[in-house]
Amino acid sequence: MKKTLKVVLITIILLILTYILFSIICYYTGALRLFKNSSDSNLPNIKYNQTLYMSSLLKPENGDFIGYKFEDSTSGEHIRIHRVLGKENDTIQIINGEVFVNNINMDDNINLVHYYKLSKNTYEEIYFNEDFSKEHIAYAVDNELIYTVLDTKVAKKYNLNFARQIDSVNKFDQVIYDIYKKNWNKDNFGPLIIPKDKLFLIGDNRDNSEDSRYIGLIEQSKVVGVLLNN
Repeated sequence: MKKTLKVVLITIILLILTYILFSIICYYTGALRLFKNSSDSNLPNIKYNQTLYMSSLLKPENGDFIGYKFEDSTSGEHIRIHRVLGKENDTIQIINGEVFVNNINMDDNINLVHYYKLSKNTYEEIYFNEDFSKEHIAYAVDNELIYTVLDTKVAKKYNLNFARQIDSVNKFDQVIYDIYKKNWNKDNFGPLIIPKDKLFLIGDNRDNSEDSRYIGLIEQSKVVGVLLNN
């Protein structure tokens, strides 16, 4: 009996030591990181406060979510999450709100979030028939119209693409101009060839994301990992 107890204790101790050693290795090498998302910029695919796992062992590819170091006056240095849609030598262009990389529409197979202007009746129909999360945002324009965010899957289901709010090609965006010195905006951007060691990152919540359109291209050296659970 004593021998059995000794074996059990030794096994438990070895497991604890192995776990501690594994955690230390993962922490310092970035092989596996846990990250708590603190942004709505990638709805509907990454929820606010969702626990994410990322690894530095993977090479970012177009379509991947990555974590990267970013610093600003509000939060200091912190980790942000966005989707890679443009690597070195790729040509990125946004045409009427659709993202193209090397002339391929990258948005076709991604469930995104956009703003839509709907009639009150249409909005109420969708509201009562679809599973809206707490992140759902809507407000009345007047007594007849509702300005709301919708997943593209829901918008397609109700044939609402015509109601999507897209910035005109002629709309001037001062922030984007200050970075790229071009008369682009969030929905009409580029073409831009991505230079060496840079990445173009963009959020899935396309109308509410401070990404490469507004902060510039991201250096690959700032990447801390590729997300594993998305």
